[in-house]
Amino acid sequence: MGQDSLLLHLDMDAFFASIEQQVNPALRGKPLIVGGRNQKYRSVVCAASYEAKALGIDSAMPSWKALRICPEAVFVPADTTRYLFTSREIFEILKTFSPQTEMFAIDEFFLDLTGCSQLLGSLETISLEIKQRIHQRFGLTSSIGIAPTKVTAKMAAKTKKPDGLVIWRTAAEARAGLRNLPVEKICGVGSQLKRRLNLLGVMTCADLAEFPDRILQQHFGVVGRWLKAVCRAEDAGDIRDAAQPSEIPKSVGHSQTLPEVTHDQDYIHSWMYLLSEMVGERLRRQELQARTVHFYYSDGFSGGWGRQRTFIEPTDDGQEIFHRCLDIIESGGIRNLNVRVLAISTSQLVPAQKQFLFEKQIKRMRLLEYVDTINHRFGEWTIFPAAVLTNA
Repeated sequence: MGQDSLLLHLDMDAFFASIEQQVNPALRGKPLIVGGRNQKYRSVVCAASYEAKALGIDSAMPSWKALRICPEAVFVPADTTRYLFTSREIFEILKTFSPQTEMFAIDEFFLDLTGCSQLLGSLETISLEIKQRIHQRFGLTSSIGIAPTKVTAKMAAKTKKPDGLVIWRTAAEARAGLRNLPVEKICGVGSQLKRRLNLLGVMTCADLAEFPDRILQQHFGVVGRWLKAVCRAEDAGDIRDAAQPSEIPKSVGHSQTLPEVTHDQDYIHSWMYLLSEMVGERLRRQELQARTVHFYYSDGFSGGWGRQRTFIEPTDDGQEIFHRCLDIIESGGIRNLNVRVLAISTSQLVPAQKQFLFEKQIKRMRLLEYVDTINHRFGEWTIFPAAVLTNA
């Protein structure tokens, strides 16, 4: 990446919750919790409105705990289809501003604006036009950060939320903007890594930028070099390079609440396949594989049933995750599912291993790589297994 590079990071503000507030105006201005299931007290907070965040409610918190903090909070189950549609439409808008556009997450995007000012106007003009077009189409606000590297652009966007705009045109401006930020604001720095840095007297990005290389290498290895490069606004490579064993998530999963209770086994299996593919894609994106698969279902009335199994070979293949779920169901002696809620998750995560001996495995790995490449380039689920079409 050259010195003249400028990258824009778009971060949608409270994306899931804001969409729900637009769909239902009665929710606007109220503390809102978007849950992973339709069971109010047996879910996890997928997203929270800024009114809820102000009270201390945040993502990944158990819903019962969130509702204890704010009993008057409104709870709605997540509508994944609605969020994916909105994300794809935003992505289409962004592609009109730059030929190099990346969907980093469902609510985060990168644009390479290098040289675009000559055609589209100033960076401020481009940013405000993007924000305005998204707001006019969906009624949603977004925060934008512009900087010479991906990581600094992402951090710039987060320094002024919601509805913010921060521009650091040079590495020097980025270093000045990062200077007083706590180290936990760096992408990829979790509570454990923060604690270890703080014990060394590293509290801010300025502290980290000036910290001796030798000590960083001794305590953190390549991660230490990555962190220092971020704070110096140097090209630090992919944000995911920051991950270290202590930062690997404990689980990766997806759930879905169906429109109504069904005992149509083909329909249920198609949803299981789709959820398995979503889990597999997330594992591959984070370069992880899972040994343990957990399957859960409920009819929404009489409680739920869940089991998990640990397998010898870890996997990141959605098809394999789906078949492992079928094995779990069969070993549980269940012949027919009666379903309203489905959840598939994986745990015992390990860094992905791509060493295969058999030609069939190698072909399957290459196929998944091609599918991921196309979907990352043209949008999620441009290519997907035909088996999931029963969901339509």
